Amino acid sequence: MPEGCAKRERAYRVRFGGEDVIGNGRELEEFERELAKSDKRTLQSKFDLLDAMWEEAVYFGVLPPRDILEGLQVDLRVARTVNSV
Repeated sequence: MPEGCAKRERAYRVRFGGEDVIGNGRELEEFERELAKSDKRTLQSKFDLLDAMWEEAVYFGVLPPRDILEGLQVDLRVARTVNSV
């Protein structure tokens, strides 16, 4: 367990930059549900945010990928493995 973590029922929080970081899947899901309920933005404003994030990624050279097929073989192998179970 990292230093500064408070352990309780397999859940932990880490102080990061003065904020608590959630280290438990159930706590994170609950947080995301509450966040989604409290989000009052319109669908259009969410799309606008997505567009702005895409433009920023393009500006920094992260998107689009240089080779659109890069990693496809790995994805196909993982999909075959998962689907065969």
